[in-house]
Amino acid sequence: MKISIVIPALNEEKTIQQLISHLKLSSSAENISEIIVSDGGSNDHTVQFAWQAGAIVVSGKKGRAQQLNHGAKYATGEILYFLHADTFPPKYFDKEIIQTVKNNSEAGCFIMKFDNKHPFMKFWGWMTKYTGSYFRGGDQSLFVTKILFETVSGYNSKLRIMEDYDMVYRLKRKTKFAVIKKWITTSARKYKRVGMYKLQLQFATIYLMYCLGFSQDALENYYIQHIGKNT
Repeated sequence: MKISIVIPALNEEKTIQQLISHLKLSSSAENISEIIVSDGGSNDHTVQFAWQAGAIVVSGKKGRAQQLNHGAKYATGEILYFLHADTFPPKYFDKEIIQTVKNNSEAGCFIMKFDNKHPFMKFWGWMTKYTGSYFRGGDQSLFVTKILFETVSGYNSKLRIMEDYDMVYRLKRKTKFAVIKKWITTSARKYKRVGMYKLQLQFATIYLMYCLGFSQDALENYYIQHIGKNT
């Protein structure tokens, strides 16, 4: 089995080359089919830098769900690995994913930590070892067999908010969802910008609104008002 890595990106020139280099150094070349950067209309050097770093770059509509689906169309591997542009998986992540799939879990993620050692951030990273739906955000990355991804019709492109939670919910109904106990490291940049406690409160509010059936317009408007643009 081989892995196709799909990275949605929008104005990620500061991290995209570092991430692609990290992915190559942290995996075995024979396990990776390709690294695909699905760009949503960047107006910086994201596309150029990703291409120079050796990734396949595809462009489409802005919106994480649509970008993830678009990138997946170009994947040739049997396993799709969706990864945010500011998130760095552990060494040998490829072997961990392949072995987990061989152990009959067709989808899963890693546990997560932030690049910030504040006790509050450590606590929320530590909580991702639990299997509850609230702790299954996209920053933990997501791997899924291509067959299963197609079976569930991919990400719901109508969702602009909470597309990750929706996907995991649908995958859990089809397979044993695995949480690999290896740390993936993600940026705390949004927490620094908004404020650690305030941002976590807003995320909890959005999650509750989503569970109560609020519309995507309501969720997006709340997100923009209290957090900023959804990028």
